[in-house]
Amino acid sequence: MNSYKKWIAGGSKLLVFGFLFSSSLNAQVLDHFLFMGGKVGGHLSLAHFSDGSYLSNNAYTSGIRRGWESGISMDYVVTKKWSFKSEILFSRRNIEVFRRGDLFVSNRLEMGYLELPILMCYGILTKRDYALYFNFGPNVSYWMYGNGLFQSHRILLSDLASTDGFKYEIGFKEPDEPDPEDTAIIVDTTVPEDRVAIYNPGFQRIQWGIDAGFSFHLPIVDPFKLIIFDLRYTLGQSFLGRNPTSYRSITTESSPFLGMIPNWEASQQILHFSIYMMIGFPGPAHRLGF
Repeated sequence: MNSYKKWIAGGSKLLVFGFLFSSSLNAQVLDHFLFMGGKVGGHLSLAHFSDGSYLSNNAYTSGIRRGWESGISMDYVVTKKWSFKSEILFSRRNIEVFRRGDLFVSNRLEMGYLELPILMCYGILTKRDYALYFNFGPNVSYWMYGNGLFQSHRILLSDLASTDGFKYEIGFKEPDEPDPEDTAIIVDTTVPEDRVAIYNPGFQRIQWGIDAGFSFHLPIVDPFKLIIFDLRYTLGQSFLGRNPTSYRSITTESSPFLGMIPNWEASQQILHFSIYMMIGFPGPAHRLGF
């Protein structure tokens, strides 16, 4: 599994540099169109764990959660069949792991990301009134923040948290006075009083994945104004982090442990559905009437 993740990350990086190089080359030798516009959409995400026994051994289920994304997009049209698409997006993703029943537990994590997909687009159908494209390429994501909520039968019967559960934040900055005996530090000095921060030196803020999907293009009024419907799947994003060798219990003298140890060696499998509004700018030859 680790070699698979390394292949995903290495292949994504190679695709990024290859796309940038070919885009630069084509800009010098081919007339082109440039489409720019905005994008808004939603997605469904699922946490996938490298340790296949993590869910089954604990009777956990990885839940499908909704999220949303928006940003700007640029399409660089090289030929009638080929184009390149790049986007700058903000996305809010959600994942959940839970166990139902009398001994229930739940860990919900909401995360904010800055995303940079760079896609190669091939025209499967390119008609005057519509076009269907297959899109493929790397997705580079930067993990900006994370807010979570633990719930369990133990927590709700204790004085550790409110009736909503136990709230926490992802802490990317190492505490000023880390405990040398712990590789996962629980600190409560940099966040609101109703929650704590979980710091793990293994958190990976830059995450790589590969996007693949289809987009349907419809001209509005003229060929230089488009509405685009996009369906895309993100495969194999690198792990949220590496698991530490030990955890300090989130506990007080009068409160029990959470009842659930999180597993950060999880990738996110994401199904996106989006709509674009794009405006085109013709290349020099088209402006001269050729």
